[in-house]
Amino acid sequence: MINKTNMEDKQKTIYCGSGIKRTDQWITATVQLNKAQEHFFEYEGKSYLKLNININTEKDRFGKDVALSVNTYKPPTDENETPVETKKSDGAMPW
Repeated sequence: MINKTNMEDKQKTIYCGSGIKRTDQWITATVQLNKAQEHFFEYEGKSYLKLNININTEKDRFGKDVALSVNTYKPPTDENETPVETKKSDGAMPW
């Protein structure tokens, strides 16, 4: 049986760019910022955007085999959970 709650919570994928896999260790990509702009977030005075980068097995009609989408995942929150005290930042990213 399919879990309807998960299907209802699933957000539409926001595609915001594409690219080409040049080698096993090198991908070139272009991001369409206006599609992702509302998902930028600030951390310690700097702007960030979380992306999903998918390498496809076949190229699309434009010769692209890499798809970029906005990572909109937010972990579930427990209303009874008390916030964990965080230490002062050491410059590492929070994720």
